Amino acid sequence: MSDLYLRLTHHNIFNSVSHERLHEFLAPFADYLEIRDVKLPQGAIDEKCRDSVRLILRQPDDDTPRALLQSAHFVNDLCTEYCMEKLLDRIEGLAAEFHDEENSTIADVAVEAYLRHHDDAEEILRWERVQTRKSFQYFQAKTSEPPELLLPLEPRRLAFQRLVSQYHIEKRCGPFVDVTMEETDTMLRLLVSHGSPLKAIKLVENGQPVDRHSRPRGEAMLELNKLAGELKINAATLTRRQMYRAAFGECFFDDEEMFPDGDIWTADPLVIDGRDALSVADIDELLDASLVSVKIALSGGIPEYIRTDREALIDVLEERIAAFSMYDEEVRIVEARISLRFADSRRIRSCTIKPPNFAAFGRDGDADVIEDFLRKRGFSNGHQIKPFALPGAGLESGSLSSSIGNVSGTLAEPTA
Repeated sequence: MSDLYLRLTHHNIFNSVSHERLHEFLAPFADYLEIRDVKLPQGAIDEKCRDSVRLILRQPDDDTPRALLQSAHFVNDLCTEYCMEKLLDRIEGLAAEFHDEENSTIADVAVEAYLRHHDDAEEILRWERVQTRKSFQYFQAKTSEPPELLLPLEPRRLAFQRLVSQYHIEKRCGPFVDVTMEETDTMLRLLVSHGSPLKAIKLVENGQPVDRHSRPRGEAMLELNKLAGELKINAATLTRRQMYRAAFGECFFDDEEMFPDGDIWTADPLVIDGRDALSVADIDELLDASLVSVKIALSGGIPEYIRTDREALIDVLEERIAAFSMYDEEVRIVEARISLRFADSRRIRSCTIKPPNFAAFGRDGDADVIEDFLRKRGFSNGHQIKPFALPGAGLESGSLSSSIGNVSGTLAEPTA
């Protein structure tokens, strides 16, 4: 069996957890550990005992209690520096508990949050998992300026939850739907947890094969950019994304067509501006951008992928478009994949644009920088928006990209 929970069970991390916290974490499973020849001492837990527990967690057997594995999974996911900062910042009283502990570690904070603040930690972890989502479908509000949310929000959230629950019941996904809401000055985000159709799974119990049924959990996310009037949705299927789009408009704006299908993204800058469309001169976080591949389509024809050396790809694209233009053929770029190199660690991320309203980013943690690049280079078809103001931020007339640029320097970073 492959190793599990590699962060929590890393030798240095696991051994750094205080004796008191580790003992309290493992105490509910003392009987099982004793069966595995690990007896928890009354005092300090020595390195030999810790190594034995680490091995059990890394390679569980059929008798390992499910609750132990769930606990280990939970704490393992919390054992990151980013999560530790979120836990200490957002859970009231947690930071104070470490005021006199100079040598507390990431694992100490994770275990303490699990033991004392489980519900708060679970909510933070759910939102952190959302940040790994890579692809979104985008919808622009049909109004000339960003629409106003209907208040208060809580009844709107409940109405949205009921609509989504009704949809999932009709699709035989079970009645359970939970919608969590987070709001800042600049955005409104909804995280939807829901069931899925029953699936048959085969297990081995007492050495005999048995059939069981489970209903896997699924998640979706909706995020409204209040400044741009733009809604982005991550969900498993196109049908569900359309359902969420209509339900969100109906519940929060009394108009299910507030966010109609429309042109959000375009690949035209690659045709119009050529290499200039890949400039990162005004984006400090990026070192460079390069075109990896494009997919072009002719009217009534089969789409064609163009892949070649990155340095030559723009030239090849221009030649291909010019050749088709000689025969009055309308050429559209239906997909473009761009590679972006970040300045801080020289890591490389990719984004794929599929006009009119789909974009996939390689890592959602970099989404703000990638979206900034796409808008500044003209890959976004954002509406012109009228001047308006939020507390502490003044916006001038101009395009969507300039408006966002003005806000970024005056609004505090949203807490995610």
